[in-house]
Amino acid sequence: MLVADAVTQIKRQFIDEYDVVITTEDVYAYILEAETDIIRRAGSNDVSVDSTVGAFPLSIPEHITVKRLSIDGRALKTTSLEELDGLGASDTVAAEPQFWYTVNKIIHLWPQMVPSTTVIKISYNKMPILMTGLPSANTFTVPSNFHSDVINFALAKAFSKSGETKRMQEYMEMYDRNVGIRASEAQAPDTVLYKGQDPEDFNEYDEVY
Repeated sequence: MLVADAVTQIKRQFIDEYDVVITTEDVYAYILEAETDIIRRAGSNDVSVDSTVGAFPLSIPEHITVKRLSIDGRALKTTSLEELDGLGASDTVAAEPQFWYTVNKIIHLWPQMVPSTTVIKISYNKMPILMTGLPSANTFTVPSNFHSDVINFALAKAFSKSGETKRMQEYMEMYDRNVGIRASEAQAPDTVLYKGQDPEDFNEYDEVY
């Protein structure tokens, strides 16, 4: 579903096609809130890519949240430069990395291992941004199977704004129920995890590697 179609559908179901109560900017804000919640609850945009230790320090593109770094299935611990400095850690140690930390959207490893060709797996997700401009120029961040949930969330917010509590609760209950089901399915071992279906979704990050 195109965002333009979603905006039209939301306004028609809310019976407010002429922006009397809610504007397109309001709908964009509802979409941002819904997509952020869906990603956090259902892991809908979780993806992993392989890099090498030698590629670090590594810049993180905008709107990417790094969740986990691992080597041969062993997760590296997150830390901060301040904590490492407090421990007196040397930045010249050549050993297998045990920690990762970020400074100004750049990921660093400690220690930095030699050889640098060792594979490191990076797990991350893509977070949504607030849409602007014409809806035809915008795309959803979450996969298509969540688009109806985004619409239900936006309608719940719209009815809340107009003071229609009962209808707000109806749409929010549908939203919570459906997202909860999808989140459970995504965590089940015998099902395919829900991820973005658009091959362009993660190209910006993949190009780093």
